[in-house]
Amino acid sequence: MSAAVWSLNTSPRTIPAWPLLFLDRRSGKTVTEATDVPIGADGIHSTVRRQLYPNEGEPRFGGQILWRFAIESEPFLGGNSQVICGHFRQRIIVYPIGRSARNGELETNCICQIAVPGMAPASRRLEPPGIEETVLAAFGAWKYPWLDMPALIARAAEIFEFPLVDRDPVET
Repeated sequence: MSAAVWSLNTSPRTIPAWPLLFLDRRSGKTVTEATDVPIGADGIHSTVRRQLYPNEGEPRFGGQILWRFAIESEPFLGGNSQVICGHFRQRIIVYPIGRSARNGELETNCICQIAVPGMAPASRRLEPPGIEETVLAAFGAWKYPWLDMPALIARAAEIFEFPLVDRDPVET
């Protein structure tokens, strides 16, 4: 089902269930379902959480930017490994996410993460101007015998930029 929670009825309940209104993204129709326990696992901008905690505000910026991209690449370290190289202020995370259509290669997810001073962009951006040059400036020297990060960056058709954001746990 390609549906998203559209609303959660938070008014005093007379039945022992939470009515949830779902929006089917394909048809545009809404469906109401009841649940004993709503679980708001719908992301950083959770519809469920926003309705239960309407005064919480926006997620807070963690002082870092993530550049993400997926590419087809040669397997590294046996093809079943995830690597995290660097430290908290600057690091890469690279891991296979599936088989590639190209023989002998894997679909590979790459994250380049760096601390930034000041404020972050308001939300994710696809292909900001000069993004490849910016990422290469930060990670252009990150070459290992088993992983060539500049070559992976150069192969990316699209690079997404995300601010690292988080929310505090809710009171229970």
